[in-house]
Amino acid sequence: MNFFGSWVTVYLAGLAIVSYCIQNLIKIKKILIPTLCFIHLFYGQLKLDNEVWMSFRGAEMILIMKIISVTVDVETSVPELISYLSYLFSINSSVIGPWISYEQFLNRISKPSGASLSMLKNKLSYLVYAMITLVCSNCLLSLIESYVQGVPLVDMYFQAFSFRQSNYFICYLSQFILNLNQTDDYLVVRQMAIELPRSMVNVVTNWNLPMHYWLKKYVFHNLKNNFGIFVSMFVTYFVSSAIHGFDPNIILILFSIGWFAYVEFEFRAKISDKLSSCIGSRECKQKCTHINKNTRLAVKTMNSYFYLLNMYHLAYLGQLFYFENGQDITFSHGFNKWSQTYYSSHLISLVMFLSSKIM
Repeated sequence: MNFFGSWVTVYLAGLAIVSYCIQNLIKIKKILIPTLCFIHLFYGQLKLDNEVWMSFRGAEMILIMKIISVTVDVETSVPELISYLSYLFSINSSVIGPWISYEQFLNRISKPSGASLSMLKNKLSYLVYAMITLVCSNCLLSLIESYVQGVPLVDMYFQAFSFRQSNYFICYLSQFILNLNQTDDYLVVRQMAIELPRSMVNVVTNWNLPMHYWLKKYVFHNLKNNFGIFVSMFVTYFVSSAIHGFDPNIILILFSIGWFAYVEFEFRAKISDKLSSCIGSRECKQKCTHINKNTRLAVKTMNSYFYLLNMYHLAYLGQLFYFENGQDITFSHGFNKWSQTYYSSHLISLVMFLSSKIM
């Protein structure tokens, strides 16, 4: 906790202590605690110095995810204060993540660590991946910028590529720290599923596996039966934007990627059904009922088109995180970036949406 300085330590510890006190109010804690968490989050976003806020925004996000997950998972017997705080401020997951559930935390501290040379090599590979992605994030674009600047699509792709590498760095580093003294592996990211995306659903799922699971379990599934898929998805991306601190670019990207994923899923499901082909957003199981399997050239060609389209979507979305010196983080920055490509990805998704409705 001292990583952030004494004032921020008190600020985060205060949220933890107050949330623990509310955990005893069994009947209303599921309303009070999320409300408390988001008020705390909004206060930091709106009132604190931006530089200070950005220095611990990620830690606050992980803390809020842990508090809410305990609130939902532990229905009656409230954990002891020491156990609760140990989970919230666990040294291997409280600074950069990843989120783990309270049950997983208890299993990890009770399980003998065990060690072998092959396991150590596997853990160290995550650190190597983290260092490679760090170099790619900070150095690669600088090295090739003069060559790709102004080249259509290529410039945009590498701007987004640099941002994705920074995400992989955090994910691999957190994966290394969390798994360092454990026999099992806790995956945080699947890089190749993002760089070569079969669908935008795959991007959403594999970008941060623990966060995806958290949003799916504690937000989406709690809403789906009462409000349907579209509304539940919208609220889920709103919550995701909130716990990321309502960064303008993150808001634009999250709602856009949610829309792209939803439209592509519906569109490909309709085509897959009409043509009886394995071209859905998710890869078919081996014994699916489709007539045209993945091995057919026409099916491979159509799936390849979606691979390329989704790589374009990633470049289109990720370019928002490329800033010139002194440029402010505002909504207008994102819209200006997208206007340079005529909002192409949004227009493509609109065409796909309308097409799926008339099929």
